[in-house]
Order: sequence, then structure tokens, then C-alpha cells
Amino acid sequence: MSFFESLRAEIAAFVGEQDHLGNEIVPDWIAHAVCNNHNTGLADDESADFWRQSGYRTVRAATGEYLRRWYDPQAAIEELRAGQLTLPGFDHVQRHYIVERDGDNKAIPVGSMTDEEIEGKIAHMISVSSTLLAHADELRRYLLGRHQSSLAG
Repeated sequence: MSFFESLRAEIAAFVGEQDHLGNEIVPDWIAHAVCNNHNTGLADDESADFWRQSGYRTVRAATGEYLRRWYDPQAAIEELRAGQLTLPGFDHVQRHYIVERDGDNKAIPVGSMTDEEIEGKIAHMISVSSTLLAHADELRRYLLGRHQSSLAG
């Protein structure tokens, strides 16, 4: 198993535990927990801060990537349909959504989200879907125009 596969597995274990408990999933907390599991290999010298900061930033970035993959509403449809992320009785409503709280993006259990946070997610999804439809229409218009110009030429 590569370093990054091992790191993702460790992050997944911490996230899975918090998800199972129905807790907020705070990327900084997960990153600190993972880093604390590996402190014994760090020499206590003038380079320690450099390696602590570099390691933390790597783990924090990987944690954010992992959370976006699993808790962003735009995650892969097949993963959502597999029921791994959805609330029982729903095809699309997820157990957690990424919400900005206290200046940080966190995966919040949907049952702990405020009405305003849920309304914000709804508005964002409607906006994104409108933008995607407009994009698809323009791409179709481009394709038709390309075919028409090749027929004329």
C-alpha cells in the first residue's frame, strides 16, 4: 500500500468513526489526530517544526479531499446510489453536508444543520443545476453550429 493509500485509509477510519457516531466531522481535528498517531517518528531537533507543519498540511489537504469526495453533493452518483452516504428512505439526501461553521468547512450531520444551512444547500443546488443546464444548451448550440458550418463548407 502506498503512502497516500495508507493515509487515505487512516483518514477514512477517523471519518467513519465520527460519521457512525453522528458527529460533526472537522477536518482540522481529523488531521491533528492522524498526525498525532505518527509523532514518535519525528526527531526533536531544529527541523521538527518544519516537518510538523509540512506533515500537517499534507494530511489536512488529504482530509479535505476525502471529505469533498464523500460529502459534497456533487459526489459521484453511483456512490450516492449505493446508499453509503444517503439518509435511510432517501435516494439523494446525504447523512452529512459540508457547511462553513466557525470559519471552517465541516461535514455536518443533516439532522444538526440549521434550516438556513439546508436552505443554502437547496439554493446552491438549484443554482448549479441551472448553470449546468445553460452550459449544456450552449454546448448543444455549438455542436449544431459546427455541423451546420461543416455542411455549408
